[in-house]
Order: sequence, then structure tokens, then C-alpha cells
Amino acid sequence: MVMGASRDPAVEHRSAWRGASQLQESASTASTYPKGLIYREGDAADAMYSIRSGEVRITKNMYGITVKIADLGPGQWFGEMALLKGAPRSTTAIAETQVEVDVYDLETLAARLAAEPRFAFAMMRSMSQRLRRIDDRLTDLVAKGRLPKKEAAELGRHTLY
Repeated sequence: MVMGASRDPAVEHRSAWRGASQLQESASTASTYPKGLIYREGDAADAMYSIRSGEVRITKNMYGITVKIADLGPGQWFGEMALLKGAPRSTTAIAETQVEVDVYDLETLAARLAAEPRFAFAMMRSMSQRLRRIDDRLTDLVAKGRLPKKEAAELGRHTLY
């Protein structure tokens, strides 16, 4: 079995929790968001977030359809992809409850990734798991006819793997 290839969700959650707990030690700031919008798809990305408490839903608009990407809770993070890429947000983050998060700007996150390769690996694993879930959901949407095949083919041309 490949290192880190566990399929056990409990093991994956514990790994993410350890990574987030380590990340809390280097947070730029802590913030609390009331139930509602944290950021919107297309917003500038100036930070990523690690959830201390509460629940966050991540959604994406796909050709007029709002698709749930993930429901996240304590020990999980979000917003890292746009921050690392230096691009606008590709998803919307909504606090489903009041949420307490640790906030990381790019400089703080880059220092942590450079100092702790194990944390960098945990973040890559988390991002890979999310990408797999998105692939599965897109396939499901096409199969159910909720995402037209023409648009699905267009998405496939931009896939780099």
C-alpha cells in the first residue's frame, strides 16, 4: 500500500486534525464568523482557514447549478487552493453555524509548509481527496443528466491529469 493511501475516513480525519492542530500554532489570527457567507466564488483570496469550531459548507456554481463540494468541521481547512495559486476563489464558503477559524495569509502558510514537510504532505493528501470527490460528483451529475455532456466535455479538456 502506498504511504498515506488509507481509505479509512476515521484515519483520514485524524490526519487532517493533527495537521490542523499543528497549523493552529502558526496562525496569523483567529476569527469568528456568524452563520452565513464567509467568501464568494470570484472573491480575491487573501487567506486560508482552519476550522476550530462550527461547520462550513463549500459550494461551486457549475453552469447555473449550485453543487455542494464539501461539508467541513473542526480540524479541516479550506481556502488554500486559491491562496496558493494566487487566483480568485473558485468556490463559495458558507458558515452553516457560527464558526471559529484560524486565518493564514500566504507568507505564514508558506513558512509552515517549508518548515514541516509532513504537514505539506497532509495538505496535499487532503486536496487530492477533495479532487477525487469532485470528479466523482461531476461524473454523477453527467450520468443523471444534470450537467449536459457538452459542458462536461469542455471541463475534460481543461483537466491536466
